[in-house]
Amino acid sequence: MGISIKWIGWDSFQIKLNSTVLYIDPLFGEFNEIADIVLVSHGHRDHCNPEVLEKIRNKQTIVLTSKANKEKVQGIGLAPEESYQINDISITAYHAYNIKRKRDSGEPFHPKGFGVGWIITYLNKKIYFLGDTDLIPEMKSITNIDVLLVPVSGKFVMDIDEAVEAIKLIKPKVTIPMHYGVVDGSYGGNHIQIELNIDTEEFKSKAEKFTKVKVLQHNDEFTL
Repeated sequence: MGISIKWIGWDSFQIKLNSTVLYIDPLFGEFNEIADIVLVSHGHRDHCNPEVLEKIRNKQTIVLTSKANKEKVQGIGLAPEESYQINDISITAYHAYNIKRKRDSGEPFHPKGFGVGWIITYLNKKIYFLGDTDLIPEMKSITNIDVLLVPVSGKFVMDIDEAVEAIKLIKPKVTIPMHYGVVDGSYGGNHIQIELNIDTEEFKSKAEKFTKVKVLQHNDEFTL
């Protein structure tokens, strides 16, 4: 069976590592399988949905998240560059934060240490989920990535051109764009619906000089 990556939408993925079911930032859509592992990048509502989490977890499910978010999801908090080993699967939290995208108060939407990205290593393959982040200097140290899951919308995260610069630094074999489309969320305690449209053909044309680009539709799968 190997490794398959399904884009559920926004930043939500189901990744199957042979018989192990792993979800990243489960938010919406149909979840027909109980998770063995759940990775929650940070506590914002468009990434962390406790109601969905309760549907897909049981007593054996391992939930990993950022240090700042561990109480919200009753999980294990990892700081950037800390790793967790689950049988033959290694999961490392990595830096994900804003440098230029800030609230009116001047505070970044995602301060350093608030959230994380994830590097999943299995069968000598590496999947790097960037999380909600700008183009940051720590990306220079990441190598040997097989699949990169990269935000591209420019709202709270990198835009297309910055995502291409990240690709040039990281040099992944395959890249899948994320963090665009329509999603329900909250801001300032109020419910909002976020709609971020991007030109996926523009992203593909700019990025495919440096990586193989796979643009997925909701529930499409990519197999390694």
